[in-house]
Amino acid sequence: MNPLKAFVILVSCITLCCPTVDGQNRRAQIVTSRPTYEPTTFSTQRNVAPKPAAPKPKKDTTNAANLFYLRANLANWIVTAPSVGLEYSPMSRLGILVNVAVAPWDLDEKQRRLWYIAPQVRYYLGAALRMYAGVEYSAGQYCVANTSGEQGDFWSVGLAAGYQFSLSRSLLLDLGMTLGYMEFYNKKYFTYSEGYHYETHPALKDYGWWKGPTAVSISLVYQLF
Repeated sequence: MNPLKAFVILVSCITLCCPTVDGQNRRAQIVTSRPTYEPTTFSTQRNVAPKPAAPKPKKDTTNAANLFYLRANLANWIVTAPSVGLEYSPMSRLGILVNVAVAPWDLDEKQRRLWYIAPQVRYYLGAALRMYAGVEYSAGQYCVANTSGEQGDFWSVGLAAGYQFSLSRSLLLDLGMTLGYMEFYNKKYFTYSEGYHYETHPALKDYGWWKGPTAVSISLVYQLF
């Protein structure tokens, strides 16, 4: 056989049996171009609609910190002794208030004069801060006279308790009572004659005392700011 012809046949056989570099690249391109599939995960849980979040409870701002309240005790107004008060809450559960009442009535032989000041410190109880308990002190003067009369000074101290009802966003109704000790002193008696009241004599006892209710609150309370 011709050697040249034999070499050509050998090269042809090698070419047919072994892939070329381009063939390898092409094969690699075909393999890498195939789409890959990731295994699908299936949930064993049923499709349940998520529960809506519970609404947040509204925050009760009644008697919150740094609030001022204007007060009017209707019990005093009913007995013609106008009363006003102011309350300050430096903390959500603490209230510091002062009530003042004045009755300057002088109608001919009839006199009914009264004034007093009553500071109170109270602590609010419960989640809604409606109930309260505290301590109250009061001091003042009185004069009650018709054809005869009496005047003197007084002071009292006692424990206060009550409950506040919400009438609107800024208005409350305060129902409460103070139980304690009240003392009267410097008592004097008067009589009325010819348009004037005259002192007749000092009381046999220029002092007296009382144990029991010393104050009643039926107050409208308005939140100022």
